Amino acid sequence: SRGDVAGLAADTITKLSFSGTETELDRLRELWQEAFPGAVRGHANFVDVVAPGVTKWEGIELALWARGLDAAHTLGVGDSANDIPWMREIAQSCAMPQASAETKAAARWILPAGSAPVADLVAAVLR
Repeated sequence: SRGDVAGLAADTITKLSFSGTETELDRLRELWQEAFPGAVRGHANFVDVVAPGVTKWEGIELALWARGLDAAHTLGVGDSANDIPWMREIAQSCAMPQASAETKAAARWILPAGSAPVADLVAAVLR
C-alpha cells in the first residue's frame, strides 16, 4: 500500500522504513530526502528514516546491556551507512561484500563475496 509521507513529521519517528523498486526510489529521491533529512538508502529497495540523533547503536547498546554483554566482545556485520555508528563501538565490525564504500571504510574487515557471507562467517566462528 502507499502512504502519504508528506503527513509524517520526522521528529516523531523512532524508525521508519519504506520500500519500492530501485527505479521508483531513485525517481522519488528528492522527495524523501527533503521530507526526511538524514534518511539513508540502506539497500537498493529500502530507505530508512530514524529520529534525529537516533542511531542503530542506541538499540544495540541497550540489547547488549540487557543481556549482560560487552561491546568489547561483540562481532557484527553491516552493509550501509546507518550501520557505521555501531561499527565504531564494537570490537569486531565486518562489512558485507556489497556494502557502501563508507561502510567498508568503517569496518575492521570486509567479508569475502560468496553465496552466503554471513552464514560462512557464523560457521567459521562456531568452528
